[in-house]
Parts: sequence; structure tokens; C-alpha cells
Amino acid sequence: MIKEVGQTVRLIEIEDELEALQAAVDGYIEVVPMPGTARIRIICGEQGKLKDKEPNFALPAYHDVIVGAALFVADGGDGDFTDLIPSEIALIKDYLSSYME
Repeated sequence: MIKEVGQTVRLIEIEDELEALQAAVDGYIEVVPMPGTARIRIICGEQGKLKDKEPNFALPAYHDVIVGAALFVADGGDGDFTDLIPSEIALIKDYLSSYME
């Protein structure tokens, strides 16, 4: 899933390759565990704030905000990312409805 600034979250297919992930977030990636979940990871631009990217959504548990585009993926447990399951997709949508910037 991808959440771009000012847009609703949407499902996308993306390769589990560094170059594809970097292209989606416009730069080096940072992986952040989604608060309150075991498997969901947020992939965002590591230098988004330095590049003055616009706020996207809040992460109150970390007293922070995600700027620029963000991907939501599941941790495959072996260093790779994997597909989200329907209950995780619903959880992300619910989370974002509460913390949109």
C-alpha cells in the first residue's frame, strides 16, 4: 500500500527491491514499525524532513510525523517484506483515518 501526501491510501504492487522502494519514497528508505502492530512496517524517505517534504500523517506513539510518500508492507520475518493480509489493510486504513495531517 502507498500513502501519498494529500491522497487516500491505495493498494499497489511493488518489487521487494531496494531501488523500487527508494523510487516510491523519493530517496533513501527508513523502515519504521507501525505502532500497535507486530508485522506492519512503514517505509518512508529517510531524508524527507531535510528535503522539506510535506506532512503526510502523524505517528503520535513516536511523537513524530511522516513526511512525503510512505509505503505500508508486512515484515516477512526473514529480512524481506511481504504482502499485507486483509485485516492489516483494514487496520492501516483505520489508523490513517485518525492521524491524517
